[in-house]
Amino acid sequence: MKPTPSKRNSNTKVPNPDNGAQYISVANLPNLLREDLEDAPFWKEVVAFSQIPQSDLDPYYGQYVAIYEGNIVDNDPDEGELALRFYRTFGYVPVYIHKVGVEDGLIDVAE
Repeated sequence: MKPTPSKRNSNTKVPNPDNGAQYISVANLPNLLREDLEDAPFWKEVVAFSQIPQSDLDPYYGQYVAIYEGNIVDNDPDEGELALRFYRTFGYVPVYIHKVGVEDGLIDVAE
């Protein structure tokens, strides 16, 4: 079952050197880039993560989550352990692993 978005996860950012900002949200990617990537399996997982309601992510704050087929399938405080466990379980398939919350030293720039 795919999660229904109630609030965008604001910590999903992609660098954008064109407008001088350090980061932009996934939702604001230029349409051409979005069209080129929308069918890429990995990109579908990135978009799925950005649509997970914040309330569903809150229990994982400070941990890495693995997004596969649009769902959180595993989590761990150690990114490497999570990746190894994921690939042992699911094989070498597209997965998006992301740390939930704002990491130390990074500033979440308001849009």
